[in-house]
Amino acid sequence: MSSNVKKSSIMHPAGHQMVMLGGDVYDQRKTGDIISEFKYVDGEPVMLIYKNTLGRNSKAFMIEMTDAYLYAQSNGAPTKRLVNTLCFGAAKALDSLYDKATVHRLIDVIVDGLADLLKMPPEPKELEIANRPSSGNDEISIKINGQTVIETVI
Repeated sequence: MSSNVKKSSIMHPAGHQMVMLGGDVYDQRKTGDIISEFKYVDGEPVMLIYKNTLGRNSKAFMIEMTDAYLYAQSNGAPTKRLVNTLCFGAAKALDSLYDKATVHRLIDVIVDGLADLLKMPPEPKELEIANRPSSGNDEISIKINGQTVIETVI
């Protein structure tokens, strides 16, 4: 699945705004009017949370993989930090009311998404060999069980 987030204000848990100009989506899910999107920002896996009404001046809230442990306990229960800090910041970033129903929805979206965030692989890199000039003496070989089955000079 691929999507673009253009000119959206992305809020970091510390409260500062970041700008993201598009990019490919690793995974995405919809929970009511809230979208949780999994993608890479500066090579790091992140979960973006935003309202379904994504437009030019939309806002999203970002949770980085390196901060995931702060928001759920090992048994999957939300931490106090998630309830007291993150949900308030996310509600503010999403221009939502900070009421009990919003907090419960955000907790569900975040806790459910953290497992998927932690399962994301490192960002795929293009093969470096494709971008470097060949000297004409480069070799490629394919080995199976220690035996070379194909070998060629490129």
